This record gives sequence, structure tokens and C-alpha cells, in this order.
Amino acid sequence: MKTSRRSALLAATTLVALLVTLGSASASVHVLATGFSHVTSLEVDAVGNVYVADGENGVSKWSPTGSLVTVYSGRARGVAVDELGNVYMTEYVGANTLTTRKVSPNGTPQWSAGVSQGGWAVAAGAGRVFVSDRDRVVAYDAATGQLVGSSPSVAQTGDANWVADVEYAFGQVYVLTNGRVHMLGGNLQPIATFPVGSSDASAELDIDAQSVVRVAWSGRSLDVFDATFQRIATEDEARSPWAVAAFENRVYVSRGLQEVVWLEPGSGPVPPSEGPSVTINEGDTYTNDPDVTVRAIPPGGTGSVFVANDGGFQGASMYAPFAQIAWRLPVTAAERLPKTVYVRFTPSGLTLQDDIILDQTRPVVARASVERIRGRLHRVRVKARDRTSGLRAVQIRHKGRTIARMPRFKAASRLRLPRTGKLRVRVRDGAGNWSRSKAIRRR
Repeated sequence: MKTSRRSALLAATTLVALLVTLGSASASVHVLATGFSHVTSLEVDAVGNVYVADGENGVSKWSPTGSLVTVYSGRARGVAVDELGNVYMTEYVGANTLTTRKVSPNGTPQWSAGVSQGGWAVAAGAGRVFVSDRDRVVAYDAATGQLVGSSPSVAQTGDANWVADVEYAFGQVYVLTNGRVHMLGGNLQPIATFPVGSSDASAELDIDAQSVVRVAWSGRSLDVFDATFQRIATEDEARSPWAVAAFENRVYVSRGLQEVVWLEPGSGPVPPSEGPSVTINEGDTYTNDPDVTVRAIPPGGTGSVFVANDGGFQGASMYAPFAQIAWRLPVTAAERLPKTVYVRFTPSGLTLQDDIILDQTRPVVARASVERIRGRLHRVRVKARDRTSGLRAVQIRHKGRTIARMPRFKAASRLRLPRTGKLRVRVRDGAGNWSRSKAIRRR
């Protein structure tokens, strides 16, 4: 057991407030376009145009005002757009099999590549195109369509479905499958996994520029999560959502399969997400283990997180945003001094820190005695010491079995104990270290 506290956020010269633009009961709803056949995926480009994958009707491109710009023909299931406006669609070719096709902004075919099975998810970023293939993600070169990599399987025991969606954000690939989001690095190797709820086969994931995460669950609900994938809201106005994509202050949703609307926050209260922060072991004061967990909640737009035991960031390690970071504290300095971990978010440059005291020294029981008052009622006296994290608990054993526990250390206590037999005692400090067992002298 450890003593908890809320750590002060030091060296924070700028804090970026991260407000979720969903969750207000008074959100306004605006129709972008109707008359679709079967909307399966939405995407928004860098200037706010909306792309709708509509099955046999291909991908249609709409201006923010709701004007039809163009249609890219095909049997579209998934759609993604890169920073240059090139369109990537997964197309159904039969027998639960899809291929991936690239077209230029003006509709000129560029390449068609690969055969994937299962879901139709596709995402684009950093010169690559990421496509779901059963229980993994494969990557193609965006310029040539050549296969350049694949992830390990993200399946777990008991999974009933294949990958539902793939999203590229802040240099990482996020895979939605069976009620979990798997975060993969740029090399498609696993970094972290976050539970998000439903195990629906059909769902769409979106991560916007403010690190707000949204999941549209198979026509049932639109859930909103913060940067650490903690659910913070469900958007009631997004009735029967099948796809979702956010851009600036708009959240585009397919309500049912035939209509695309956009939502904006109303005048009612909007729940804020937790702002940028850094905590070690959820804010504990002491630990007896140099291997700790650093929870770093990034500001919006964070691409990388640097962590170091040195304020000058010598020997820093780089991580993806949203990470629960496994970190090791230095063990050379004096125990009574706090161990500080420094975290820097880029590109904002925001630097935060937290500290924790590493106490690996056992407390010591100097002596212990017990005297009977009446019947089985005894008075136990224990003299013990701990120089760093303080004494916290007492445990008494009889014939190898624990017979009394006191969650708070007391030098003298009244307890019901056996009249005969050897008794032993040990104490625990605030960092979780137990003393050696000490025989209790009967008086």
C-alpha cells in the first residue's frame, strides 16, 4: 500500500485547455447531404471537404456547405485522404475480399494494390496507406502501391471479429478491434492497448487534431473519449451513427445509412477533458520499486513525448502520445531525495514533471512484547523505526498464519490472541517494504 497525493504540475508555463466538442445535450445538428445508399466510412481533408464511402455508388466529395464536388466511382467500403488530396478507397471484389485503390484529386486512377479480407478500414499518412487485413494491418507505399510492411496480429483469445477500423494520428497507427484500440508505432509494432467498450464488428474510429477520440458503434451510439481513452461522453444527437470524422468545430456523422449530418457544440455545458499533466504511479508519494508507470496526458496536436530523469533531457527516450509509459528511476542517489521524471511534449515544447521518493530500505522492529489482560485479550507493544516513508501497518503471525492485521501502526494495541504458542510480528512502511519477522516476548 502506498500513500497517494495529487502532484503539483511544475515548470508548466503554458497549459492548453482541451475541450471536447461533443457531449452537450444542446448540440446543433445540420444536414450535409442525404439520399445515400449505404454509408460505411467518412473522411475530411485538410480544407474541410467531406468524403463519403457509399458502397456501389463509390466515394462522393462534398464541400463544407453541402455542395457535391465530384464522385469517384467504385464499389467503395472505406475511404482515406492524404494531405495532397489523393483519395484511397477499399473496394469490394467479392467473397469478403477487398482491394485498395488510389485516385488523384481529379479522379485519375493511380494504382490498385493488394487483396485484404475482413474489414474495409483504410488510413493514410506519412507517405503510406494502412489497410486492415483480418486481424492485422498492412502498409502500402502511397506513391507506388508497393507493400512495405505489416503488423503482428492484434487478436486476443475470445475475439469474435476482425479489425473494424484503422486511424493514423500523430505519427502512430490506431487499430479498433473487438472493443479495444491498439496503438502501433510507425513501424507497426505494438505500443499500448486501450479498452473502449463494445466488440461490434462494424465501427469507425476518429482522432481529431485536439486528441479527442470518437467511436461510432454500428448504428447504436457515438462515444467520446479523452486522450487517454477514458470515456467522457455519449453524443445523443448522433442517432444511429455508422461513421464519424471530425474537422475543426464540426463532427460529421452518418445518421443511419442514408444521411450525413454535422454537429456543433451548443450553448449548454460541454464536459472538459483532463488537461495536460504528468503523474508517477497515479500520484503516489513513495514507492519501493524503481520500475514505475508515468501517465502523460498530452496537449492537443502532440506528435511525440520525451521522458528523462534529467532536467536537461540528457538520455531522454521518445514515446507516442496517449502512452502509459513504463519508466525506471535512478537508484544511485540518497533515498530521502525525490526522484524527478521530466516529460516534454512536442511540437508545443510544454514541459512538465513529477517526483516520487524511492524507499527500498526495510523498516526495523527493535523489540516486541505481549501481556495478557484477561482471557484472550492481550496488550501488544511494538518498538520499530523507519527513516524515510514512515511506519504504516503491523502484522502478527502464529504458527505460520496471520492472525492479526493493523492497517495503522500503533506502538501499543489491544488484540485477541492465542494464550500459548510463539508469536511473531513484522511492520510495513509507506513505500510497501516489510521488516523482518521478530519474535514477540510474552510477559
